[in-house]
Amino acid sequence: MSTGKKNLSLCSSFLQLLLPFLLTSSFLCPTDAQPFDYPTASLSTTWKNSATANHSVGFDDGSTVRAVLLRGTFGPKYACGFYCNGACDTYLFSIFIVRTNSVSFIVVPGLPQVVWSANRDFPVKINSTLELTSRGDLVLKDADGTIAWSTNTS
Repeated sequence: MSTGKKNLSLCSSFLQLLLPFLLTSSFLCPTDAQPFDYPTASLSTTWKNSATANHSVGFDDGSTVRAVLLRGTFGPKYACGFYCNGACDTYLFSIFIVRTNSVSFIVVPGLPQVVWSANRDFPVKINSTLELTSRGDLVLKDADGTIAWSTNTS
């Protein structure tokens, strides 16, 4: 299989996994449930990998997750967002599994388990952004505006 076809196949598989997760608000925590709630996604939504993000959790192994969206409460749950391990100078946009309590807080102990990463070859820095565009593309931009990864679906 050619590289182009393989990349298109991977992109298609990714979209089948992530877009229903992003767009199905019934699986997300309601926005009025708690002050630490996770937002829902709609077209033209942008998330920022900010050092002061509400959903930033550090773990004992040195890894950090900044969850953008999280599905469900209490127990191991899927989330997506920014992930780093170590010095946290750079981050990956990932889907990961974390443990949550009954009000959707990500809890420690337990370590995040990355199950998929978009930009392994092009990690991004603090203040990078992830945008779900009005056309349905998911675009990850580094802090300087450089595109690190995109679904290129529209």
